[in-house]
Amino acid sequence: MNGIPRPEHPRPRFFRKSWENLNGVWEYAFDFSLSGREKGWNARTSLDGTITVPFCPESARSGVGFTDFLPAVWLLRRFDVPAERLAGDVLLHFGAVDYEAEVFVNGAFAGRHTGGYTPFALDVTALLRAGENILVVYARDDVRSGLQPSGKQSAALASEGCYYTRTTGVWQTVWLEFVPKQRLSDWQASPDARNGKLDFAAFFHGDTDGCALRVRASLGGKPAGETLLRLGGDMWVLLPWLGTYSFLALERFLKLRCAPLLGIRGLDSSRPYFIQFTMQADRETFFRVLAEEAEKPLDPMELVYPKELPLFEKYDEYLPAELVKKGFAHGVLGITEMKERIRLWTQRI
Repeated sequence: MNGIPRPEHPRPRFFRKSWENLNGVWEYAFDFSLSGREKGWNARTSLDGTITVPFCPESARSGVGFTDFLPAVWLLRRFDVPAERLAGDVLLHFGAVDYEAEVFVNGAFAGRHTGGYTPFALDVTALLRAGENILVVYARDDVRSGLQPSGKQSAALASEGCYYTRTTGVWQTVWLEFVPKQRLSDWQASPDARNGKLDFAAFFHGDTDGCALRVRASLGGKPAGETLLRLGGDMWVLLPWLGTYSFLALERFLKLRCAPLLGIRGLDSSRPYFIQFTMQADRETFFRVLAEEAEKPLDPMELVYPKELPLFEKYDEYLPAELVKKGFAHGVLGITEMKERIRLWTQRI
């Protein structure tokens, strides 16, 4: 893609390897009289001049730099499609076209879109042929009509104040995406911090009977979503994703109930983010022991350290020690939330 302006994939959150960037040198023609449709320009095989897409004709980077009012523009681009790429579907994507766009492929109408700031895609599979194809885009834009959003685009000839010269036609990346007939069409991820998980929703196109979906999460190229990570040797770190009080309960639960059973030593917390420790047991044993101990009766007072007087509230120092301990154990430690999280971990393994 050397020499192509803005060669990067325009949708990094949903990347497929089989795609083609259509940015670069296109042909264009202005339509001051709005008569191009009647003249059959949608079926033309060439236009008057050249323009660099995805820059609008008002921009100097487009190679045109026309800054007067422009009611409509036609854009044309030739592109080749190998026969083997027509085995699936072909989607034609536009990052943005300002404002009303009509799209034609090989002279045939492919679709329209209204709105100068949002991306859209058209399924052009049925209009393509193996070899050379011709894409034509017709864009109308009248910022002075009062009938369309214009943002900070100037209704005067020149830029003034916070208003800038208008944008007409294609001004974001145009690209082809070659996809299978049965495919993932979109996805959504919703964080659930309370339960320490990420809810994932997938949307499909086509007949998906017999298909399976596998989801992997990574951060910086490394697997993400793990609760217990081995740092090396016997060193582990637990990422519980809990609130402060339930984290406090888990920290004490590990030290006082589970450490002897798992060979945990050197437990060190960065509250409420992670707990680091050495452990003689493996991952499966760790979660099994936590689950077994969490199902046993637990008196909150068991999570108060021997000889500890947890002064937590403003006037605790004036109260009897036993009352302070009970108030902390029963009223502060989030034991219920801690047990719910342990059950959730057990369901995942």
